[in-house]
Amino acid sequence: MDLTSTLRRETEQAARDAVAGANATRGVINQARGILMGRLLLSSEAAFKLLAGCSSMTNVKVAVLASHLVRVADTDAGRKQWTSSSVFSRPATKRR
Repeated sequence: MDLTSTLRRETEQAARDAVAGANATRGVINQARGILMGRLLLSSEAAFKLLAGCSSMTNVKVAVLASHLVRVADTDAGRKQWTSSSVFSRPATKRR
């Protein structure tokens, strides 16, 4: 019995599922990056590095952290918190 076509179909479906999952997480990560860029005046790269650093420190996937950030920022309490104090503190710069 030849399983080549079955294996090919399953591989193609797995690839389609992986691409769909990546596209879904990319959207929420980009939303979180945009929030950080707007609220903390960061570049796109710096916002992603902040997300990645927090992800690494907390052992939470970037997409999960980004999703939480988007949810919090989209609430009344989150909007007030962003305007009164920063959720993510920026490191102080040394003056010379």
